[in-house]
Amino acid sequence: MLRHDEASLRDNFVAPDSLPLRADALRPGTTAARSLGTFVTPLVDLRNVTHVYPGAEEAGPAVRGLDLRVEEGEFAAIVGPSGCGKSTVMKLATGLQFPRAGTVTVAGKEVGAPVKLAGMAFQNPVMLPWRTTLENLLLPLEIVEPHRARLRRHKADYVAQAEALLTQVGLKGQGQKFPWQLSGGMQQRASLCRALIHGPKLLMLDEPFGAL
Repeated sequence: MLRHDEASLRDNFVAPDSLPLRADALRPGTTAARSLGTFVTPLVDLRNVTHVYPGAEEAGPAVRGLDLRVEEGEFAAIVGPSGCGKSTVMKLATGLQFPRAGTVTVAGKEVGAPVKLAGMAFQNPVMLPWRTTLENLLLPLEIVEPHRARLRRHKADYVAQAEALLTQVGLKGQGQKFPWQLSGGMQQRASLCRALIHGPKLLMLDEPFGAL
């Protein structure tokens, strides 16, 4: 797995100086694979992407003419001021939004629906208040195939996996509590577990550690 220290992250991405996020706001860095002259198909590939949110046309695009490639095993960080399009890029890469122009490809397939191999942790926990913490963790498995069919056949195994994740983040024994019975930090840790429950190949973190 490729690892980046702070200096190499600065080499990979440059914070934008103005809004919205532009194609020149992100500068591709040189990975080990590229330096060896080996062609690697990127896990995430955004090409000339422009996105405008419906009803916000007068405000202009959230991102404009953006090119971005992230290879498998690579850690990438996008930095910039509030409102520059960081969250939008992650939503585009996971299929929660679709670009007005350009193409978004993940694992060699153009994104036209939510990306099954992706997990995403948001700035806020976004927990359903009528479901227990454990049920919130299992929610992605109930929605997306092939996980839904596997959950029906092996629910006990997935419950054990969810409880193990909760234990790892210091929430052992909290699975039967509702989100409103947990502190904000506890909810955020549970949200991270939910992003990991299906073993995602692509993990997107939208500043989820602010409450921790």
